[in-house]
Amino acid sequence: MIALGLVPFACSLLLALTARRLARRLCPAAAAPLLTLAALATSLATGIVLCLAGFTALARIPQVAALGGFSADHRLPWAGLAVGWGTAAAALAGVLMASALVYLGHVAWDLARARQACRELTPAGDQLMITPDEHPAAYSLPVPLPGGAIVVSTGMLRLLPADERRALLAHESAHLRRFHTGFVLLATLAAAANPLLRPVARQVRLAVELWADQLAAREVGDPQVVARALARASLAASRPQASGFRLAVAESDVRARVGALTG
Repeated sequence: MIALGLVPFACSLLLALTARRLARRLCPAAAAPLLTLAALATSLATGIVLCLAGFTALARIPQVAALGGFSADHRLPWAGLAVGWGTAAAALAGVLMASALVYLGHVAWDLARARQACRELTPAGDQLMITPDEHPAAYSLPVPLPGGAIVVSTGMLRLLPADERRALLAHESAHLRRFHTGFVLLATLAAAANPLLRPVARQVRLAVELWADQLAAREVGDPQVVARALARASLAASRPQASGFRLAVAESDVRARVGALTG
């Protein structure tokens, strides 16, 4: 029974080691949702195992047993588990749960900040909002418009020629149409609750960028245009400074994305 409880940890490690290979073998449209679901399932299973192990240790305390309405020698799921290991599992479960809650708090705070910031901008289209910032930046947000918003700085618009601007907007629009922000948020939440899954979250982020690149290339009809826009924007833009959930060009593996477009 105790050995069975180690299965989620083994699956977490196996998923972390094979995430990159899986992402390469699958098309991005399949890799992003599959890796996200696998990360969520593995993270949830790991949390359940830790909670059960912690409960086994705490239930042996007479006061806790009396509070729960059962005797301290009641048949427990892992009665052979040492108290020390059970206590450590309970502490680890608490830390990981707190990490996940902190991440959700950051996301809620970022969403509120993004909504407030976008209220000060005048929409330039159905989803497009332009900031007067001269620093090149472009990203998609699930707020404040019903279908999300594409925020582009004037510096980015000046940087790119017309065909590359179209490719950039098509890329960000693809993020909104395919709900890429949701995949990234869920995969990062799973990694917050299980740090072993951080490589999986990175592959999900790259997969949604590759997915959006493919859709943009299909829309503009020329992958080379998307590759040039990506390369030019990545050279000009530094790491994003506002919300941690936004999908911006500087946050992904540009070399891999350009290689996928040109190869």
